[in-house]
Formats: sequence, structure tokens, C-alpha cells
Amino acid sequence: GGGAGNVVLVESPSYFLAFDIFRAHGLSVVPAPTDEKGICPEELEDLINQLQMEGRRVSMLYLVATHSNPSSTTLSLGRRKALVDIAERYELKILADEVYHLLDWSKSPSSSSSH
Repeated sequence: GGGAGNVVLVESPSYFLAFDIFRAHGLSVVPAPTDEKGICPEELEDLINQLQMEGRRVSMLYLVATHSNPSSTTLSLGRRKALVDIAERYELKILADEVYHLLDWSKSPSSSSSH
């Protein structure tokens, strides 16, 4: 759960107001390791272990898995499964902000001339 002293790992950059909301609830915001394909599960697990060795409790992972803003990445199925596995092993919640999941950038806008 939440509470003072707990850590939320966040995809960064990401939705900046989310970070303010987490901090307002006493959570420490720590950026998760990412590359051009999104969050890196192996490096994320290393970070969780490092934080635990420092006596900090990671309670949540926040990410925008589909069309992340501003990077526009969509997390692969393999990485999603790896993150779920990590979440189960370390008993942390995943908050997937799927605000953009209905957008489809693969099609070009229609050039309809009807008014």
C-alpha cells in the first residue's frame, strides 16, 4: 500500500501530475530504468533489490504502457509479462495509466472532403 516512506517507481519522463499526487500521499518517487522500448525489467529488478537493501519499501510501479507520453513507446508483451512477474515476486502493485490505449497511430487520418 501507500504511506510515508514507501517508494513508487515511475516511468520517466511521464505524466508529471502523477508524481505530485504520489508525493502528496507520502510516497518517494524514484525513476525506473528505461530504454527506447520502455521500462527495462532486469534493471528494474536490480533497482528494487538495491532499494530494499537500503531499507526502503517499493510499493508500486507507475507506467503508461501504451503510447507513453512523451516517448510514444508501447511496452511489448514480453516486457509486460516480465513486469507482472516482478510485481508478483516483490508484492508490488502496477498502476498502468492506460489513458492512450484506444488511440491507433497506425492509420493515417482520413482525408474526407465531405462537409
